[in-house]
Amino acid sequence: MGSLEPTTIYNIPNTTSLSETSIGDKARAKAIKDVREDFRIDKENLANAKKQLDNRGRESLLKIKKISQNHLSRILFKARTVFPFDFFPNELRICSTKIEVLQNTLLNAFSQRTFLLKDIVYAEINSSFFFSTLRIVNNTLPHLREDPITLNYLRNGDAVQAKKIIDGLLIANASGVDISAIEPRDLLPHIEALAN
Repeated sequence: MGSLEPTTIYNIPNTTSLSETSIGDKARAKAIKDVREDFRIDKENLANAKKQLDNRGRESLLKIKKISQNHLSRILFKARTVFPFDFFPNELRICSTKIEVLQNTLLNAFSQRTFLLKDIVYAEINSSFFFSTLRIVNNTLPHLREDPITLNYLRNGDAVQAKKIIDGLLIANASGVDISAIEPRDLLPHIEALAN
């Protein structure tokens, strides 16, 4: 066979004209400009979205503060069990939208249960000569129907008034009445009247 001659690599000059190169650069510059513009718009949209979230957060926080201030002053009734008969007195707090039961145990330990008014099925009292027992049945936990929240050794007057208030609130809640804006001193007589 014949001898092989080494191959030479030739450097071929770029045949594109100057006008084609400037068109490509212009397109590239326009694309970069468009990307930067999109990024600026996205950055502005992100800033606007953050502002909207901050505003919503502030509005929500103000609503929560308003609700919490209303509920702090909305305790309609408080009752405690009598001490020597109950060594660790329990406390019942009836608010316009919830019922709280603080059950004390040994050495300042306690458990606090809060029930929304809409979850209460009914309340009942059993009275003796000096004291009463108040039972509150909750709808959300089926086992509490068999074993309701029980407050023993309440004064008879406190137990009767607590039951009237709970019954009145249940009736108002079932009727769809919004009582959250009514002052407790104005609300209490009307709630007790509903239960009669």
